[in-house]
Amino acid sequence: MKAPTPTTRRRKKPAPAEAVVRPLSADQLWAIWKAVREVLPMWRMPFDAMFSRAVWTLVGSDYVWGLRHDPLSRRIFDLMRPLSPRDMRRLLLIARLNQRRHEAISRWTAVAFVTLPLSFGLAMEQLQPALFRRFVDDWDIATFNTLLVVGGIVIYILACAWRARQMASVVELGLIEYAVSFESEPGEDDASPLGTEL
Repeated sequence: MKAPTPTTRRRKKPAPAEAVVRPLSADQLWAIWKAVREVLPMWRMPFDAMFSRAVWTLVGSDYVWGLRHDPLSRRIFDLMRPLSPRDMRRLLLIARLNQRRHEAISRWTAVAFVTLPLSFGLAMEQLQPALFRRFVDDWDIATFNTLLVVGGIVIYILACAWRARQMASVVELGLIEYAVSFESEPGEDDASPLGTEL
């Protein structure tokens, strides 16, 4: 009888270590932000104001459902899908920074182009009523066109601020969509989250 051949045990391969997801570089992050910005350009504002689902669903107490289901929002969600949680938070920081800058500029524009001229007109009416009346009597088409241009500038800057607010809201919804915490996770370093010092 043949002696039984010893069975060789195969060693189990060690389980691979969890892959460490490296954060995007600064150039990659800003490329994602550029893609988000191109989904919601300013030239689409008139169309979106009339036909966007996010606008037509502004009824009742829920103003989030329409924004979440808007096709443009879904495109931004698709751009965010491959990102790590940390990179999603970095993208949100860029969107919020952009929103704050737009709101600051729009406030100063409103003060410079609306509040100051009205205050000057009221003061001139009180201090120099004859001069103010002559200005009103000499009202012409050039003055009207100037006011139209100024009004157009103010409306455009306010529309830019509204669009910046919309981009920040959609990116914020993206974090909620993918169950990403808004707070930094343990182990994340304290380096500049935007990839560059501001």
